[in-house]
Amino acid sequence: MNWLFFSTILYKIDDILKRKAEGKLEAGGEPIDCLDGKVRLQRVRNKGIAGGKLSDREEDVRTLTTLAFAGLLLRFLAELPKKGHSAKKLALAMTTGGAAGNMADRWKRGSVTDFISIPVGGLRKFVFNPADIFIGIGGLIAALDAFFSKE
Repeated sequence: MNWLFFSTILYKIDDILKRKAEGKLEAGGEPIDCLDGKVRLQRVRNKGIAGGKLSDREEDVRTLTTLAFAGLLLRFLAELPKKGHSAKKLALAMTTGGAAGNMADRWKRGSVTDFISIPVGGLRKFVFNPADIFIGIGGLIAALDAFFSKE
């Protein structure tokens, strides 16, 4: 598989869905329930990191996330020429594509566009985006690979 292409596709999916949300959902507006209330669409501008933490330190967050993305990208590029390691490459492709989406938002718009929430228990308060999903799944794959890998 072409892992760079896959990562780029994930970045593009995230970007398309965020722009669609910006066009259809009013920032801070009333949430729209979908799938019988199992998913809620509500547009939020997140200047901070997960859960809006550090939103008062926008420049620091941008610098920190850019450095984290650069390190992740370098790790991803170093892994690509190796034979095998498909789970690790999948994890890195997903996290890199997602991180690129959120970083691009920070540089272009000064904040990340979040618009998905799952109104269950404590999750009700968190609003996220496709990039966050890609990062989360990539992190889970990386953890499982590290746990079950024979290396």
